Amino acid sequence: MNIKTTVNQIIFGFFILALIFSPLILMAADPYGPEDSPVKKMDDVIRILNKIVGWTYTIFFVVAAFFILYAAFTYLTAAENAENIQKAHKQIIYAVIAIIIALLSFSFDVIISNFLK
Repeated sequence: MNIKTTVNQIIFGFFILALIFSPLILMAADPYGPEDSPVKKMDDVIRILNKIVGWTYTIFFVVAAFFILYAAFTYLTAAENAENIQKAHKQIIYAVIAIIIALLSFSFDVIISNFLK
């Protein structure tokens, strides 16, 4: 199984989980009413978005670190096999893409907060 197939399966799994749990998240009723809601003003929404972005940032960096370690292991065990060296090179590229996405997650926070204000 190549890395592209694995990444596609992981992304597909996240989309399936999002589809399964979206009714629970989006249509959840607050049993205490709107006055006890944790979101009372726009700053609360931005605080929640900051937490989500922070988790996304952390997860992407952890995944990127694992990709880099796995690519290093693949590269070290390639033994002059051109196919495994190419595979390790692609894995490092995917790790760099994950790091770029993690860094962009903070810029989306700024864009969304400016849009909401």
